[in-house]
Amino acid sequence: MSEEEKRIRLNYRVVRKKKIALQAYILLCALVITVISALLAVLFDKTYYIDCEETSSADYGVHLKENDYYDETYLGKNYAYIASLIDQVEAKFSYEMLTYAPELIDFEYTYRIDAIVEVKNGSNGKVLFDPVYNVVPEQTHDGSGSGVRVTQTVLIDYDKYNEIATKFIKKYKLESGVKVALVIKMSVCVKGTSDQFDKNQTLNSHVASISVPLNANTLEVSITSQVPDAQHQILSYTTENVAEVFRIISVVFAIITLTLGATVLCFIYISRNIDVTYEIQVSRLLRNYKSFIQRISSSDAFAEYKRLEVKTFEEMLEIRDIIEAPILMHENSDNTCTAFMIPADSNILYIFEIKVEDYDEIYGERANNEV
Repeated sequence: MSEEEKRIRLNYRVVRKKKIALQAYILLCALVITVISALLAVLFDKTYYIDCEETSSADYGVHLKENDYYDETYLGKNYAYIASLIDQVEAKFSYEMLTYAPELIDFEYTYRIDAIVEVKNGSNGKVLFDPVYNVVPEQTHDGSGSGVRVTQTVLIDYDKYNEIATKFIKKYKLESGVKVALVIKMSVCVKGTSDQFDKNQTLNSHVASISVPLNANTLEVSITSQVPDAQHQILSYTTENVAEVFRIISVVFAIITLTLGATVLCFIYISRNIDVTYEIQVSRLLRNYKSFIQRISSSDAFAEYKRLEVKTFEEMLEIRDIIEAPILMHENSDNTCTAFMIPADSNILYIFEIKVEDYDEIYGERANNEV
C-alpha cells in the first residue's frame, strides 16, 4: 500500500468516526432531554390540598306588633308565633372557613341574601310559585389571612311577603292543598386568588336558609338547610398544566431521538466500505474464537507449503477438529490482509483469508461522493 493510500485510508476513518461521534452526541442530548422532560412531567403532575374547617349557623327571632297580650316586643327562636302579631322576622346568618395552610392565603368571597316566596303543591311538593326578592345585594370582598368570616343580620317585613303569597293563592283559588313559606337564604361563595390556587377556583360554596310559614294563623320557623361543621380538604392548586408542557416536550424529543437514532444507524451502514468491514470481520472472529486462534509474527515458514484455499471460517473449524491442529493467524503490516492457516502433514496449508483490494475503487472520488 502506497503512502498516499495510507493517508486517504486514515483520513476516511478519522472523518467517519468524527461524524459518527457528532451524531451520537446529538442523539445523546436528545435522549437526555427526553428522559428529563418525562421525569419532570411525572414530578409536576401533582395536586396539592390544604386542610380547612367550616362552621355555620342560622338563627332567628320575631319582632311583634303592639298588642295587649305580650309585654315583650321580641321573641327568640323555639316559639310558636301568631302570624297576625308578627311585625318583622329577624334572620341571623354566620359562616366561617378556617384554613390550616403554612402561609396566609388571599381570598375573594361574595355573599347575598334573598327572600323567596315558595308556593308548593301539597301532594307532591312541586313548586307552583317561587319569586325571588333580593334583601342584601351581592357583595364582593377581598380577604387575606387564614380564613373567611361572614356575619349578617336582616329584618324581613312579614306582612309584605305574606300578602304576596295570599294574593297568588286567592287569585287561583288555591286555599287548600298548598304549602306556603318564606325562605330567607344566604349564599356564600369563596374563591382563592393567591398564586397557590388555580385561577378563579371556587374553594367552597355554601347556602344557609330559614323557612317561615305564610298564609297561616300560627307558625313555627325552621332552619331548612344543613349547616357545615366539619374539617375536610380543599383543592389548593395543581401543576397539571406544567406537567402537560413537559409531557409534550418529552414526546416531541422522543420522536426526534428515534429519528436521530435511525439516521445514525443509516450513516454507519452506508459509510461502511469494504475496508471498514474487513476490520469488523477480523475483530468478530477474534472475539468469538479467541481460544482457537494463535497469532504468529510471520508466515515465511509456510512459503513452501501447498496452499489449499478454504471459503469460510466454519470450514476451518471443521478441519481443525479433524486434524487436531491449531489455527494460526497472521496479518500483514498494512492491515489489509489477515490469513488464518492450518498446517497439515505433507506440507499442505489450509488457508482462509480476509483481505481488502483495489483501494482506488474504495477511496476514489466516486466512492467519496456516494458516501
